[in-house]
Amino acid sequence: MVKKTVLILLISILPSIIFAEGSLTLDMAVNNFIFRTPDTATEDDYYWAWMTSGAGGFSFESEGNRNVKSELQFSFNYPELAATLGYSLPIVTLDKAYVKARFPLFRITAGKTRLSWGEGFMFNSGDLLFGSTGTSVDLTADELRTETTWLTAVNIPLGRFSFFEAVALTPATALQTDPVSGTVTGISYGNLTEASAGGRIYTKFMDIKTEAGYLYSGGNEDAAHRFYASFQGNLFADWYLTAGTALSAEAEGDEITENLEDNLSISGGIFYMQQISSISTITFRLEGLYSPFGEFGETDWEAGSAAPAYGVYLYPEIVYAPSDTLSISARSVFSPADLSAEITAGVGWNVFEGFTLFAYLLSNAGDGDDTFSWERNRNLTAAAGETYSRIAVSTGISYIY
Repeated sequence: MVKKTVLILLISILPSIIFAEGSLTLDMAVNNFIFRTPDTATEDDYYWAWMTSGAGGFSFESEGNRNVKSELQFSFNYPELAATLGYSLPIVTLDKAYVKARFPLFRITAGKTRLSWGEGFMFNSGDLLFGSTGTSVDLTADELRTETTWLTAVNIPLGRFSFFEAVALTPATALQTDPVSGTVTGISYGNLTEASAGGRIYTKFMDIKTEAGYLYSGGNEDAAHRFYASFQGNLFADWYLTAGTALSAEAEGDEITENLEDNLSISGGIFYMQQISSISTITFRLEGLYSPFGEFGETDWEAGSAAPAYGVYLYPEIVYAPSDTLSISARSVFSPADLSAEITAGVGWNVFEGFTLFAYLLSNAGDGDDTFSWERNRNLTAAAGETYSRIAVSTGISYIY
């Protein structure tokens, strides 16, 4: 059934892509993972597992009209991935489907896409639309934050470096399934009260990019007012600083101050690139996330609870490119409160145009009850559905054409 659905989808959109004026990009990746994992047959034993998986996708971008831009992007997971992990994964995912149009006085964006509010590669307290303060990311990815959603945005220029942007986010629509058979029985449409809307203003003051924004995130009990302010400039290196907080729509009296304090976070970072020779460069990035009213001392986990949210996290990154075709990188997410870290080191070799060989070493450094544990105690598991990397080696090939 899934294969037929994919085939019908491809057949239906292929003529439009072939005869439309635009550019088509296809990419695929094949991975081999060797990793240490718990033995489900015993309580404490671990073994080394080997898993082969892959993914692919294509993106079509329109061309020929300077006032209109559109993009359609799908991604595919090979069935072997779902079979190996033992649970269902989507075979086809619609990542982007949007249209941008430029009018004399304003610009409009509609569809499934991503808007970048605030500043930050790993941590961004100003990302009110998607949230970029969590530590669960794929450190081997080119982009760490890629989530998209259905939205409509209007951008009104206020000057050469200034604009106002208003956005409305559609409430989520979900499929209703039979709990026994798993078959789809209907569609659950999002309630209008669960929609989100807001805006931001962006300007430049004394060579410092400044922006501030507000978003009302709809919902029933979790509706909230969200705010942020962000600054970005250059002083020997690119620097950026963002602060954001949220206030529950139900908060009253003393709850208002407590709510604002609990949700306050400040993110910032510096980025520096050094040209070593005509073909070699080295780049440094350091970002941090600081919650003034968070936990700064190590806390013990309770059985079955989620990992504690500490008041500070760091993200260091170094990328060395000795040539145009070779790059060596190291990334980490570090928790100073419990002195644990997730570490990824990798190398990529662009052998031919679009064809890259890569290898990564992924490991955690931390005790059994730390945020990034080397060997998690089974009685200190995280919330349902969460998994933790311990040590793994990934090698593979990616091809873009």
